Amino acid sequence: MLKMIAIIFFILLTGASGPPLIKYGAMKETSRISALANGDILAGLAVIFNPYILIGLFMYFVSALLWIIVLSKYDLSFVNPLLSVNYIFSLVIGYYVFQEAINMYRILGVFIIVAGVVLITLKG
Repeated sequence: MLKMIAIIFFILLTGASGPPLIKYGAMKETSRISALANGDILAGLAVIFNPYILIGLFMYFVSALLWIIVLSKYDLSFVNPLLSVNYIFSLVIGYYVFQEAINMYRILGVFIIVAGVVLITLKG
């Protein structure tokens, strides 16, 4: 069980770090993203090769590989709700890294998510 918890923690870490890295890279590539939206495929390739975006995609890939391992050994109905913790990480990262606003609805949502995860995993 300890091994599963460690793997799920690493999945959460890699899964939660991917989107902020991709967002940071995308913020640096706004002109190329606009060109891509207008049909410039080469601009899209340049966007993908932004180091932050590449690392973010790699983190997603690592997370997916580890997720395959976890799903092969444990009940989906038990482990999948644990991924909801990523919403909490996203809220915190958005606030501290990107200075995104946090309102009471988002905070309430986080508490609801935490309560749901606790309830689902109590009898796991």
